[in-house]
Amino acid sequence: MFHAIGAPDVCIHLAWQAGFNHQDPAHIGNMMKHYRLIEKLIANGLKHLAVAGSMHEIGYHVGEVTDKTPANPLNPYGVAKNFLRQALTLLCEKNNVDFKWLRMYYIHGDDRINNSIFSKLLTAEAEGKETFPLNSGEMLYDFIEVSRLGVQIALASTQPDYHGVINCSSGEPVALRTMVERFIETNKLKIRPEYNKFPRRSYDSYAIWGNADIALALERKAGVRA
Repeated sequence: MFHAIGAPDVCIHLAWQAGFNHQDPAHIGNMMKHYRLIEKLIANGLKHLAVAGSMHEIGYHVGEVTDKTPANPLNPYGVAKNFLRQALTLLCEKNNVDFKWLRMYYIHGDDRINNSIFSKLLTAEAEGKETFPLNSGEMLYDFIEVSRLGVQIALASTQPDYHGVINCSSGEPVALRTMVERFIETNKLKIRPEYNKFPRRSYDSYAIWGNADIALALERKAGVRA
């Protein structure tokens, strides 16, 4: 298989099912399929691997997330991602494979083709709904636009200086309320957010964001941001 696809220098593994449904049984059920695929690639000669991670590996945490922040996932999605990270760390160390775990946070920009809160806002608007129920909206998250994330993924995956966990993020905590209202204004939507209609999920932190020092350094070196 490895040679049939041209013996690539780097594998960037982004595949995952039901990423927006954190309770979906597919997360646990598919976990070893991802591992076996990568195991076969390594057995056939792959030497550079980058895999998409998630801030949901961390579980409940308030503040900045670094590569040293302990992981204690609280839903099947986070558990599956964290297991894959740990298993691949051992596999890559055993086989002398350069391994990067690209930990991602809250992505926006492809809002018409995903299942994020922003795509739900667009759907509700299209259905003629006047209001959109939310929690308090006061939680601080790390949002990154999808095209910028793509650049960070490419830069982090193909460079030789940084290894292990790399946060692909903005490094800036922003309130969910701020992002929702900004999205409504930017897209000229008529729908109005209604806050405090839902409780915060038990595993959602009040404030969590990634330390983006490595990603920002790579951006500066590549000259892709001011």
